[in-house]
Amino acid sequence: MAICLVGLSPAVVTETLYALAVAQRPRIVPDQLHVVTTRTGLAAVAATLLGADGALNRLRQEYRLPAGAFRCPAENLHVLADGRGDPLDDIVTSEDSEAVGEQISRLVQGLASDPDTTLHCSLAGGRKTMGALLATALQLHGRPGDRLYHVLVSPPFDRVPDFFFPTRRPCRLTGPGGPVDASHAHVSLAAVPIVRLGSAVRELGLIGSALVQVAAEVEADAAGRLRLDPLRLDLRHRSVEVGGRRISLPPQQMALYLRYADLRRQCRAGRCARGDRCARCQPTDDEVYDRRDQLLALYREIRGGTGIGVAPASSGSPPESLEDFRPWLQQTRSRVNTCIRRVLGAGPRGARYTVTEVPAQPGAPRRRGLALPPGLVRVAGRQG
Repeated sequence: MAICLVGLSPAVVTETLYALAVAQRPRIVPDQLHVVTTRTGLAAVAATLLGADGALNRLRQEYRLPAGAFRCPAENLHVLADGRGDPLDDIVTSEDSEAVGEQISRLVQGLASDPDTTLHCSLAGGRKTMGALLATALQLHGRPGDRLYHVLVSPPFDRVPDFFFPTRRPCRLTGPGGPVDASHAHVSLAAVPIVRLGSAVRELGLIGSALVQVAAEVEADAAGRLRLDPLRLDLRHRSVEVGGRRISLPPQQMALYLRYADLRRQCRAGRCARGDRCARCQPTDDEVYDRRDQLLALYREIRGGTGIGVAPASSGSPPESLEDFRPWLQQTRSRVNTCIRRVLGAGPRGARYTVTEVPAQPGAPRRRGLALPPGLVRVAGRQG
């Protein structure tokens, strides 16, 4: 699959496809073509590239390429818009550039989500900022095998308006200095090295995030200082909120999660403030059971002070005996983590909001809790 940027010179598309499908070895014949352009660029593409007489079809016929090569239906023509959604004729403000970056990023991310495709992207057309944004998007969402290129065209053909690709037979065109023969042109691709971070973006749970946010958080993670959103627990609505995303939990799950959150929030150990974890805020399962009265109090508080007392496991309340409590605790904790991962993602970023085990030496007690810095844990809706 090919992605080409286009300004007012649509020839960069056929030059790119010629270099991929004809000139280079091994040949690569994209089955689909996506064109990213402006409103004025779209008119130029429609007038010169598309249709039975367009340059795309002429390229297929000239080199006997498959009829299904680089298909470009209407939905593959992407017209860039400003922040209000109005089609752009040009990128003239920083707001335009930001809006364009988000659109290019969404396109690349969406196409890269298909494991059966390989992306071949050309940054030769359009404004320089479009090429820079495409390169950034491909680096953040690209996978092994995805490629970025710049098109190199031998002079004077880079300044011949009617040149679209080198022909097999002599073809006279009018150049800036007089007649030229298109069969003498040389077109090649220069591969642009990129660092493909798509797997890291997925592991960090950043799929669907804004381009600026993705770039900032990947950089922060690489530097060991991942920026994290506060964890907000709302007892009144039995919900957890992270970065505007809300997760609803039933009372027994909310009570258990709140217990771990309270321990982390109230921890004053200096090492924990720096993101480490200690025994005080990361309890063993037996320690959670030993303070079962506090867990029951939270459960009653979340239920609205119903005063249910000790209830069987089927009611959702923590069981009384240690033998019954352990499987209840494991099952409830697993359900909490599943709900959180479903919304925040299963990568390292989302994992900071789940109840996870603390790495320990063999034979040491197994401790679990939140890995968030205590200052990021907030609780609202408490009684009293």
